[in-house]
Amino acid sequence: MKAGGGLSTVDTVHLITDGAVPTNNVDANEAATVPPTTLERLQLTSHHLTDSLRAKMHNPSSSFLPNYSKSPSQMLLSSDDNSIWGDVALEVRSSSAEADLNRAPLAPAPTTTTAAAATAKKSLMERARRVAQWSFNSLKSRIALCPCQATVKTFAFAICVLITVHGALSTGYTMSVITTIEKRFQMASTTSGIIVSSYEVGSLLSVVFVSYFGSSGHVPRWIGCGGLVLALGSFLFSLPHYIATPYSYFANKSIDAIIWLKPTADRLSQNPHLCQYKEISSFNVTSQPDTIESSPNSYVLTFMLAQILLGVGGSPLFTLGTSYLDDRLDKDSSSVYLAIMYVMLAFGPVCGFLLGGLFLSEYVDPSSTPPDINSQSAGWVGLWWGGFIICGFLYFLSALPFFFFSRPTGSEASSSPPADASGSPSYGKDLRKIPVSIFRLVTNSVYMVTSLNACVDLAIVSGFTVFLPKYLETQFLMSKSDASIFTGSVAVPGACIGTLFGGWVLKRLKMVMGHVANYVVLINFTAVVLLGSLFFLGCDGLRVAGVNEPYATALGGPIDVSVPKFYPWHQCNMNCSCSLRDMQPICGIDGVTYLSPCYAGCGSYAVTSGGKRASIVGDVDMLYRNYLNCSCIPARSWTPSTNHSQLSQAVDGPCSTRCNMLAPFLVMLFLITLVAANNQMPLVMITLRAVNEEEKAFALGLQVVFLRLLSYLPAPIVFGAIIDTTCTLTSDSWGGSAGTSCLFYDTGAFRYRFAMLCLILKVAGSAVSCLMWWCIRRRYVPFSPPVTMSEIVHRLGDIENLHLQRCDTKASLRHWVSDDSLYSRPRSPRHRKTLSS
Repeated sequence: MKAGGGLSTVDTVHLITDGAVPTNNVDANEAATVPPTTLERLQLTSHHLTDSLRAKMHNPSSSFLPNYSKSPSQMLLSSDDNSIWGDVALEVRSSSAEADLNRAPLAPAPTTTTAAAATAKKSLMERARRVAQWSFNSLKSRIALCPCQATVKTFAFAICVLITVHGALSTGYTMSVITTIEKRFQMASTTSGIIVSSYEVGSLLSVVFVSYFGSSGHVPRWIGCGGLVLALGSFLFSLPHYIATPYSYFANKSIDAIIWLKPTADRLSQNPHLCQYKEISSFNVTSQPDTIESSPNSYVLTFMLAQILLGVGGSPLFTLGTSYLDDRLDKDSSSVYLAIMYVMLAFGPVCGFLLGGLFLSEYVDPSSTPPDINSQSAGWVGLWWGGFIICGFLYFLSALPFFFFSRPTGSEASSSPPADASGSPSYGKDLRKIPVSIFRLVTNSVYMVTSLNACVDLAIVSGFTVFLPKYLETQFLMSKSDASIFTGSVAVPGACIGTLFGGWVLKRLKMVMGHVANYVVLINFTAVVLLGSLFFLGCDGLRVAGVNEPYATALGGPIDVSVPKFYPWHQCNMNCSCSLRDMQPICGIDGVTYLSPCYAGCGSYAVTSGGKRASIVGDVDMLYRNYLNCSCIPARSWTPSTNHSQLSQAVDGPCSTRCNMLAPFLVMLFLITLVAANNQMPLVMITLRAVNEEEKAFALGLQVVFLRLLSYLPAPIVFGAIIDTTCTLTSDSWGGSAGTSCLFYDTGAFRYRFAMLCLILKVAGSAVSCLMWWCIRRRYVPFSPPVTMSEIVHRLGDIENLHLQRCDTKASLRHWVSDDSLYSRPRSPRHRKTLSS
């Protein structure tokens, strides 16, 4: 017994395990069996525990943290009544006491009091069980939180790391290696566009489920599970590299520098790129040697499944992460943290494209890099799968901390009331109002036209970003690694700066809705002019024999008129058993590029040493070939005294083109992305001002669905299909398997059609922006004072807080405020009547 009449927890345990059963019907004869003092003490103990726990739950100043100066056993055995950890010890021991009580023999009691005694025992044990259960849950949550002392800053740092990795992989790295994947697995551009769009399928399938159920669950654990799914998707994307037939590129490592190779059968068998003579009785257009097989569907399905997993895993990052921060911060602080998250999302693609450039400069199999090939060679396939392994491990490590965060409690959440209805505690309760709110939004002309404008703009961004590396490779003969680096260092920073500049203009000029519409129209027409310059910023295409350039007629001998003018097989190489599998473009002395030494009819070559090239596995010897005795290249006269190096008729690699348009194109590319990105924040502002206060979060969420369905999903597929129409040589051009990658593009057609598609979409966007401007002028729209960047970012964080309430029209009218009298004046008697009522 404690001083002051209180009961210690140890006394309580001893009382419970005395073996005495309390009863409410106790007479004088039963006093010896069940002493009144014992019954009193049991009842007082029960009430004391209940009152003590209630006081600790409702008293914010109570210490819920353990004293770490004590050992765990000392904390567990503590009997301090003022510490909840002492109560935890009581409840743990009371569980053992309950078991002992069930096993202990009961004292004899009269038959008339058996039912009462059983009822009292059951009531007491039920109360003890509830107390023990509550305290166990409390202990578990505190143990999870206390060791790492998780704070909002810790959570924000963790989610920013995860967002950066996700942006680097999904937007940057995947786009930089997609053309390499096309070449490695023989895919068409349309197929690669479908693979990229599969990410949006996964996001659409999961966003509603994650938003609705995750918001009421343990948010950090949902995000952690999403990170693990992202890791799984990243590892799965690299799986085809391990299950596919290893990529091989012929390399003759046994030859020394400057060795003359006589065209003997044993020497020629070492190099499949050379002309290997095989007698053919007749030349048949329809029976060329062999063609390239397209990639099995299993690889494509694996890539699509990996993209779907990446879309599913990425859903909780913004949908739940923003709401978690918003619940624990006030409005101003929340805006700052959310702005940092969006900046990291924009920074991720820059890292991804640079990472892609680094890995694509390495051979697909670093341990067996051929000495006579480099990243400029046509047969080069970069280390496309390496980035997915790295990002997979980063996903896994970034996801682990989220399992140690706790769900925000009432004291951790923001104490200030929500600024609007979207933050109401009744969020997501009435699903029956969702159709009503959707109908109200789709009948809002300004909202729908603004959403359509955003869809058109982002369709250009989506398709342009995916195939920009391929555009640079084709137009300026860049390597895949260089194209990836230029994309990440020019286009992505331009888009980031443009987005920030658009927000700064809104804040600086304090624009109201009508002025913002004027700004959007101006930006769209400026972008149309800039996109028109793409028609003129390009280089002439290669002259490729048998593709867009006929074989020379000065070769002598009769020419079969049945052979098409543009056809890779000719009388000069019909006995060479050439295959499109052995694509290795060479440049002839006539300035024409040939598909391979075999198609040029070359029977031998000389090798020169080109030094060493750095690699992740060490320095690699570089060898260069000069091809000789080429039957399809017009002969030049020489004397017998001419040395072997002067006898060369072709060299490795395609012929270079004199083009100085790269620098102007990069400058224009930066300006296009900078100007086009200016529209993002103004369109968000118009969306927020075009709907009622309680519909803002839901309006942004519905707009995201529109963007995924109408922009991110179809745009890469459409751009890929248009690009495929410019292909001039594929293996299926003469009876091969459909769906293989393109070997050569018509450079001019590629540039014109790519630029035309972007221009058509931007002109359509300009027309939609004019319609939006007209709707704002002709229809009365609820105005508010000029929006701030803080509110825009805060609303973006509330996208998933889809609380739906009944629209109070009169209350909304009372808050309609505008400094722009031209746009805020009611335009019809109906509006005047509504306003006066």
